[in-house]
Amino acid sequence: MKIFFDFTSLQTHPCGISVYLSSLYRAMLKQDASLELTTGYNTLRSSSRKQVREIVDRLVSPNVQCRFHAFPGRFDASRIPLLGRMFEYRSADYDIVHFPSHICSSWTPFDSFENAVLSVPDMFAFHQNGLFSATVDPFREAILRLLPEQAQKVSRIITISEFSKREINRFLSIPLEKIVSIPLAPQWDMSQLTEKQKAFPPAKYPQLSDKGYFLGVSALFKHKNWHTLLVAYSKYREKAGGNAVPLVLVGRPAEPDVTAEVKGCAGVVHIPFASEDELLGLFSHAAGFFMLSYIEGFGLPLVEAMACGCPACYALGSSMDEIGRDAAFGVQAEDVDAVVEKFERFLDGGEELAARVEAGRRIAEEYSWSNTARRTLEVFAEVVGTN
Repeated sequence: MKIFFDFTSLQTHPCGISVYLSSLYRAMLKQDASLELTTGYNTLRSSSRKQVREIVDRLVSPNVQCRFHAFPGRFDASRIPLLGRMFEYRSADYDIVHFPSHICSSWTPFDSFENAVLSVPDMFAFHQNGLFSATVDPFREAILRLLPEQAQKVSRIITISEFSKREINRFLSIPLEKIVSIPLAPQWDMSQLTEKQKAFPPAKYPQLSDKGYFLGVSALFKHKNWHTLLVAYSKYREKAGGNAVPLVLVGRPAEPDVTAEVKGCAGVVHIPFASEDELLGLFSHAAGFFMLSYIEGFGLPLVEAMACGCPACYALGSSMDEIGRDAAFGVQAEDVDAVVEKFERFLDGGEELAARVEAGRRIAEEYSWSNTARRTLEVFAEVVGTN
């Protein structure tokens, strides 16, 4: 099978979409070594080409063919038709063209959408509630403008949860049978967890001890609802006094006001970036994990925490309900007192908490990149078979 796909999101690794893309294609190649992979990338600079090539080699495979032209750009060059024609390619040259991040190229001419598969992880851009501002983020503006039409044209839409599937149907009126929900999985090979989990604490964080800190993992965006977590942590810290343990937040700075609030909260250890092995250690040795996002397309850190045996608390009402079930503790997103209670419960331990942790491990075992790859290849084969 010949596949042309968009690797633009790899430049933001290790964000959720880049983890999805690299893990998916690595697992697909393990299942079908005969796949012919070609990617486009929106850079013409030699230094950027080298960087992208290194990322692809490291995260996916050295056998991927990279076409370093200005595809698939995130800007709209439709107003410059001559430029667009310079970079035209024929989708008919491939069995599948796959766009893993919300929209197809906004300007590269297509001769057909019949073999195009579009991954739409979430519908955040369509939630006009103050958390997602299209005027601030040009990419979200492009999604609002392009996705409604493209979603009608492509052959299949892949999303990552039943929640997101319902949202795509609600906002775009796409028939449910055209949308396929294929969940993500933890970044690590679950069979190797025990050995890797022993490497803790990271030498550069000597203030962290086993079960002696709480953990949150995600970029510092407003919709991640760090505000509620920080307010609850401050309240817990005031009650615990000298016995309070640190709150570790792992995530790149994104929105300045959120970053400022994180840095201004006493007792918080902010780690802008952690390697995969460091993150595994942080999950495995935390007293408890918190993810209070108002909305998530999947909630990858939640299933990773559960896989590592970390007690977890999440906000009810979006895709994380599908993961947390009877294992993690669901709370209302802005219920500060409920979150404070979970800080205390996670430190107290007990049989109920141990039972939930074990249930979380069993749930996490349901998710694997091999299953994600297999189901994605099935979608591709179905599209090929109908064209």
